[in-house]
Amino acid sequence: MQNECPEVLVKESEWLKKKSFGKNWLSPRQQIESFQVKANYIFNTYHLQHTCKSHEDFSTSKRNFLFYDYQFHNVLDRHQRIEIIKDSQNLTNWIKAFDTKNKKTGVNIQELLNKITGFLTYFQTGIKYLADNYRHLKDEDKSIHETFPLESALTTVLNHFRLDETDVKFLASEILEDDFSYGLQIV
Repeated sequence: MQNECPEVLVKESEWLKKKSFGKNWLSPRQQIESFQVKANYIFNTYHLQHTCKSHEDFSTSKRNFLFYDYQFHNVLDRHQRIEIIKDSQNLTNWIKAFDTKNKKTGVNIQELLNKITGFLTYFQTGIKYLADNYRHLKDEDKSIHETFPLESALTTVLNHFRLDETDVKFLASEILEDDFSYGLQIV
């Protein structure tokens, strides 16, 4: 959230200038700023400064609530929905089940998960865009006499977002495969 990218990551390559000419593409600087805007929106809208915890009414031995391998699993009867209820006093977002007949009091958890999923796909697409630009900047630099692979460019760009090594490897691999577990693929 409070990250500044070095000028070399926001400089447009000649390749990008040609490819984006006449198109309504974001500049690398705008792309990075859009990450911040979208992340801030999700963070503030869903009060993610507070931890999310299953409410005692929700946590029973008869129900499961899991996050595993990019899938959301819950065991509820079909007449229930899961909501996140902000509790500013306890600095907690409570995860609770509600009967579908009851009025909505919080945020449907599926809404939050969809926003996060959309952001992750957008982030990966944007990172590939930034890495492609960076790779072409390196290739355009006549003082460098070897090709700069996309994988190295991805790692360089991702490292500027202060991600740990495991996340960098995972995201770089996903981007290289163009197979986002979150839905969309880069075209």
